[in-house]
Amino acid sequence: MSNAVRQSCEDEHSSAFIHSGSTIDRKYVHRQAINEVFITNQHQLADDHFMISAALPKSHMYFNDHSKLANGKQYYDPMLLLEVFRQTSICVTHKYYDVPFSAKFIFNDAKFNMIDCQKLEITQTPSLASVEVKITNHKYRKNFLTGYTLEMQLSIDNVICAQKTMGIGWMEGSVWKKLRSKVESQASLNHLDIKPASCLSVGRIVSHNVVIGDTQIKNDHFTTALIVDQSYSPIFDHPLDHVPAMFIIEAFRQTGILAAKIYKDIPVNQLIFHDCNISFQQFCELNSRSQCVVSFHEIEFIKNLIHIPIYLLQENIKNTFGTMTFKHFA
Repeated sequence: MSNAVRQSCEDEHSSAFIHSGSTIDRKYVHRQAINEVFITNQHQLADDHFMISAALPKSHMYFNDHSKLANGKQYYDPMLLLEVFRQTSICVTHKYYDVPFSAKFIFNDAKFNMIDCQKLEITQTPSLASVEVKITNHKYRKNFLTGYTLEMQLSIDNVICAQKTMGIGWMEGSVWKKLRSKVESQASLNHLDIKPASCLSVGRIVSHNVVIGDTQIKNDHFTTALIVDQSYSPIFDHPLDHVPAMFIIEAFRQTGILAAKIYKDIPVNQLIFHDCNISFQQFCELNSRSQCVVSFHEIEFIKNLIHIPIYLLQENIKNTFGTMTFKHFA
């Protein structure tokens, strides 16, 4: 990005960013509710190199909605860390790359892994995190930047706790509307027809945070159906025309926990979401039933890690696939 373009971006956006201790303007992370914003500050270190600050909430209706593990400890929900990474990716893109707020984002893939769980233990004092961001693999169309890869590391007290690599792209809102106009006019699936899994079986306390149901076992396959309740604001903070990537990852997480219990009788309080490597091939639509599918013979146990391949099936098409990894606390 040229100095002139970067300066114009600074002029447009600088007033919305404030010092650490308060969160940034909601529009920079595509949130409507103030309490759903976790980013507090940002700083550019060099070209394509940034540092972001974030406040991790000790309690949240969705994130951190889980009980203590068998070892007696309670950790920040890895899904919360993924949300911090998501907000970081959008914040950096708007703030430093002159991408307008009217743009629509597409998440292509996500590779996440925990490095150090100890600093993620929830204590009396709320944790402040820093996220180092490096931008690589720039993608252009007709000389316009349309996407890139973010390499991010989240630290607490200078200890790296988690990292994520993700590819994202974006397009103008007007182009998006033309591409998605037919879908927007279609009615969403009635989620009330799906019987949800029990809260405890998927590691949740609040029933609304259960996002899978209609569990079935047939031969070697285990399937769950997505429960997409768009009226539940802690998950669906703003209107969307498709099932978001974060929701799919949580559905994979809950399905993986159930699969581990069924396959090896591992209790949910002995598992923590540790890694994921997911590829989003196409949109998961709101108007059609979707299923998470696990083949038991593909599950691998390596030391204290359980690797569970999962894919999302909609209209007989695998639109998302990847591997969820859980750490087993015996």
